Amino acid sequence: MAFSRYPAGSVRQLLVIAFPLILSSLSGMAMLFVDRLALAQYTLEAHNAAVEATNLGWAFLAGWSSLASVTQIFVSQNFGAKQHEQLGRTVWQMIWLALFSLFIFLPLSFWGPYFFFGSDVSAEMQRTYFFWMLLFGPAHGLFTALSGFFIGQGKTFLTGLVVFIGNVINTALCYLLVFGWEGYIPSFGIQGAAIATNTAVAGQVLILLCAFFHRSNRKFFGTLNWNWDLSLVIQCVRVGLPNALFGMLEVAGWAVFYKMMATLGVKHLTIAGIVQNVLILFFFFGDGLSKAVAAVCGNVIGAQRPELVFKVVRSGFMLITGFAVFMALFLWSMRDFIISWFLSSLPEVQQALFYSSLVFGLANAVIYKYLEGIRLVIAGALNASADTFFLMIGGSCSIWLFMVAPIYIFVMRTGGTIETALALCSVYTLVSASIYAWRFYSGAWQRNALLVTSTT
Repeated sequence: MAFSRYPAGSVRQLLVIAFPLILSSLSGMAMLFVDRLALAQYTLEAHNAAVEATNLGWAFLAGWSSLASVTQIFVSQNFGAKQHEQLGRTVWQMIWLALFSLFIFLPLSFWGPYFFFGSDVSAEMQRTYFFWMLLFGPAHGLFTALSGFFIGQGKTFLTGLVVFIGNVINTALCYLLVFGWEGYIPSFGIQGAAIATNTAVAGQVLILLCAFFHRSNRKFFGTLNWNWDLSLVIQCVRVGLPNALFGMLEVAGWAVFYKMMATLGVKHLTIAGIVQNVLILFFFFGDGLSKAVAAVCGNVIGAQRPELVFKVVRSGFMLITGFAVFMALFLWSMRDFIISWFLSSLPEVQQALFYSSLVFGLANAVIYKYLEGIRLVIAGALNASADTFFLMIGGSCSIWLFMVAPIYIFVMRTGGTIETALALCSVYTLVSASIYAWRFYSGAWQRNALLVTSTT
């Protein structure tokens, strides 16, 4: 069972593995982008409420999803080590943990909205969106655990197809439920956008479950080995918990950022929200590439060829640089269309007041995305080597010390401009990428490179 027919670590191999994952991430990010676009066209208030609720809700979802993503590390290394019968065991441990998370998400979905947003009538839309996000929280963990089973083997086409199907479901339901269908379906507004996304995620989980239990997977990869294995759970948590904590702390940092923008006024929050929409849409390339880097690096580490990891990372840098050039050309040529798209519900006078700030935001988004792409490529390699504790410490300290704190000091306390806030976000990404690069090229990650396979 070959991982790829191209030379290990080459640009061609990485691109072949990454392409379906990139499409998968694009479809996934498009779900949120479509939701935001539909809500912006519905009312700007609904869009801004979704921005606030989403960034806070992600702090909880990201933790469980990051923990469940440990399946990719174990699967890729075991696959490279040709321990195929072990693949299903790790996935099942994460399936059980995702199911157990229902006991956390269920009370959070009912009491969390009032705890975080209060009982004031003005925050009703934030509470509604937050409720529906957390109610379906376990489904996100299940999806991540199951997709890791296929990605870790280099079988990325299926994952990409499943996410595309989910995106089609979300797009159709989103506009139908947000705006309604006169005489047939009432308009649910912001609640409709949240329901549409959750329905799509649930559909994706069902499809992946069917593929996971396919006869060939049951026979060769032990996908019926559903027994709870405490020692394996502990090992998975030890490797995956740092990523989970980092995921929560990172998203919490962004939630604080958008809370500060909301405090500074409608212009700050609207500009920040629209720029975030663009960043979300273009997140697909770095995200898919990072997963591909992790899969390829995990495979070569499992095959005891860790020297190829450096070649994989160089290939990743080449691909992310090409994408940054494409993104810059696209946003420059489409800037007026994008800006008018999101501001269509505002009068022309107010649109003109936001225009220059949005042009700056789009230009800054290119810089931010390129630096983030560099960071994600290196993070993929460090994840594959189970160097997750460093990722937690380095990543968490970076976002709070080099983004949240400076923005609070230089923007929040002084009433600074949204342009200053966005520029500081790019400074944070530069520092974070530099820290990751130092760790990677120091070679310290190699101490843990064979940790997973050697103890399986």
